[in-house]
Amino acid sequence: MRSPLLNVSPMLAVLFTQGLFDAVVAYQNGIYLDLRPFVGLTDALGPLGDLLKRTASEGIDHWDGITIVTESFAPLGQVMSGWYEANGSARMLKLFACFPQLRDLVIAHAVFNGNLPLLSLLPLEILRAVPYTLLDLASWDGHLNVLEFLHSVVGHEGCTTWGMNLAARYGHLDVVRYLHERRSEGCSDWAVVFAAENGHVEVVKFLHNYFDPSTVLVNAALKSAAGNNRLAVATYIIQVLGNDERNSTDVIEEAARKGHLEMVQLLHLNSFACTTKAMDDAAVGGHLEVVQWLHSHRTEGCTTRAMNWAASNGHLKIVQWLHANRQEGCTNWGLERAATLGHRDVVEFLVTHRHEVDAKVVLERVKLEYRYDAVAMLESIMDKPSLENRQRDSNTRQNVSYA
Repeated sequence: MRSPLLNVSPMLAVLFTQGLFDAVVAYQNGIYLDLRPFVGLTDALGPLGDLLKRTASEGIDHWDGITIVTESFAPLGQVMSGWYEANGSARMLKLFACFPQLRDLVIAHAVFNGNLPLLSLLPLEILRAVPYTLLDLASWDGHLNVLEFLHSVVGHEGCTTWGMNLAARYGHLDVVRYLHERRSEGCSDWAVVFAAENGHVEVVKFLHNYFDPSTVLVNAALKSAAGNNRLAVATYIIQVLGNDERNSTDVIEEAARKGHLEMVQLLHLNSFACTTKAMDDAAVGGHLEVVQWLHSHRTEGCTTRAMNWAASNGHLKIVQWLHANRQEGCTNWGLERAATLGHRDVVEFLVTHRHEVDAKVVLERVKLEYRYDAVAMLESIMDKPSLENRQRDSNTRQNVSYA
C-alpha cells in the first residue's frame, strides 16, 4: 500500500510525521499549549517535594503532617484533574520530558489518588526511581489495588510503619491485612490507638490479635475510644482487658469530659474507677446529664473546680444544679472569671445565692486589673436594693432542684 505522504512535499511530510515533527520543535523555545497549565507549578510544589522526602526518612509523626501533605497536593490536583480529563495518559511522557522536576510528584499524586490506570502505563523503571514512600501514600486512602501493583509488579520499597498506621487510622482493614501478610515493616505501637480513636473495631481486633499491643497501649486505645464515644470499640477492649486492668481512672474521666453519658454508663457497669475529676470535667464542659448521673450513681463527688469552671464557661444550669444539690460551692475565682467573661446571669446568681463568694473583694480585684466591663457589671448587680435580702435568704439551703 502506498503511503499517503509519497505525493506531498518533503516539508509537509515532516510536519505530518509525529516523530520528525517532535524532533524539529525540540529545538524551539516555549512550551506546548496543553502543557502551559504546569508552568509555575515547580515553585508552588517545592514544599510538597521536601515534605515527601522528609516523611520518607522520618515518617509522619503527627496528624498535622497528614493535613499538610493533603493540602500540599492541592495545587497539583487542581491542574491535573482538568488536564488528565482532556488528555488522558497519552501526553504523560511528554509532560515528564518537559517538566522532569514534576515527574515524581505527578506519580506520587497518582498513587495518592488511586489512579492505577495511569500508573500501569508508565515504565517500571520510572516508578521504581521515585524516592517517596509510595506504598504509604497508597495505604493512606485505602487504595489496595495500587498497593498491590506497587509491591508485586513494580517492586517499590517505599514503605514504613506509617503505611499500616494510616490504614489503621482510616479503617482500611484490607490494607492492614495485606501489609501484615506481604510486608515486614509492621506498624507502630500506637496503631491500635489510632484505630480505636476513629471507631474501627475490626481493625482494633486484628491489631490486637496479630500484634499483641501492650496493656498500656490497650488502655490508651480504650481512653481514646471513650473520649470519642466509640461504644463498639470500648466494649471489645473491655472484654480483652480483663478485670485486673480496670483501675485506670482517666477512662471514665475522659468520657465525662466529652459528655458521653452512654460511655460513662458502660464503663461504670464494668467496674472502672474514677475520681472527682469526672464530675468536675463534666461540669466544665456543661454536660448536665453526666453531672447528674455521676451524682446519683457514683460516690466520688466533685470539688469547687466544678462550679468555678461552670461559672467561667457560662453554664448557668450547671451552676444552679450544683448549688441546689452539692455542698462544694465555689470560690471568688469563679465569680471573677464569670464577670470578666461577661456571663451576667451567672454572676447575678453567684452574688445572690453563694455566701462564700465575696463580691466586694472580686470588685476591687477587677478594678486593679482595669477590667471595666466586669467592674460595671458587678457594680450594677451589687447596687440592686434587694441584694442584701436575697443574700441573707441564700444562707439557708434551698430545697430546689434546677434542671
